[in-house]
Amino acid sequence: MGKWSLSKLELPLKVTWKISRNSSSSKTNFLVQYSRDGLSGRGEAAYNTRYGESDTLLQNMFSKLIDFSKDKKINSVQELNNLLEQLKLPNSLRFGVECAWLDWKAQSEKTTLEDLLSVSPPLEILTCFSIPIMDCDSIEQYLSDHNLSRFQSLKLKVSGIESRPLLVHLIESYKGKIRIDGNEGFQTSDEVEEFFQGIDHSRIEFLEQPLASDNVKEQLKLKGSLPFPLVADESLTNGNITKELKDQFDGINIKLMKSGSLIKAIEQKEQALKLGLSVMLGCMVETSLGISYAFLVGEDVRWFDLDGFLLLKSDPFQLVTESEGSLRRKS
Repeated sequence: MGKWSLSKLELPLKVTWKISRNSSSSKTNFLVQYSRDGLSGRGEAAYNTRYGESDTLLQNMFSKLIDFSKDKKINSVQELNNLLEQLKLPNSLRFGVECAWLDWKAQSEKTTLEDLLSVSPPLEILTCFSIPIMDCDSIEQYLSDHNLSRFQSLKLKVSGIESRPLLVHLIESYKGKIRIDGNEGFQTSDEVEEFFQGIDHSRIEFLEQPLASDNVKEQLKLKGSLPFPLVADESLTNGNITKELKDQFDGINIKLMKSGSLIKAIEQKEQALKLGLSVMLGCMVETSLGISYAFLVGEDVRWFDLDGFLLLKSDPFQLVTESEGSLRRKS
């Protein structure tokens, strides 16, 4: 029988990470491993409290996985999916468990994850780099300290209308495109429109999730009122991509830790493309282990935001390299 294990990854960050909801100087993720027949597969679970996940919840649910899978030999993707559907694991843990088993399965069949999933991932992708909420006077130093001119686009975290001066300073200090991540920090569509008054719209690549996911009325009013795309983040977790989502947004941000599954994320991407939505592939603050799996969903993706491992003081796995804003997955 296979053996599951779960261990903590304590990950200090390069800077204090502040968004509209919270701030932190370190991140705790989990390494999931599945071992069998002398082989071991690995996955990562990067939980997010925004979705009701926690350290304790993941450990408790992992214990249920151990108990439930006793005397069960999982030999196929369908058998794995059936097990996970019954357990109803938190999405980030479900993703880590699925990846660990898929990694083991590919090794046992002497093949690659690409062939196992029948995907053609890009060899190289261009990612943006994220800037947390900070004092306006700190922007130039932050850009210099982290050599951010090497990225073709930056993502600015904002907390609402009060963050407008921060955007103005960034536009003055950086020459590339800017992505705005609202993290549900705005209250109304009028606030969002006011935020961008007098701003050079040609510098803005898109606006991500300005309003709370349950504020559908205001989101519907906002759609089409700005000259750049609106991208859903918190409005999408592991569900299907529907017309209702398209009515509110121009694109979606797929994060594997929210989708809870590589296979589901690929389905979400295909559903979005069929509806004419643009797709961004994002991440949590996670190591290069989690980021390496994101490459497998990268075909036909318009935007990439896979800088999570670049925010760490030290990446324990070194599975992805970055040069001039370009990421490559180590084989």
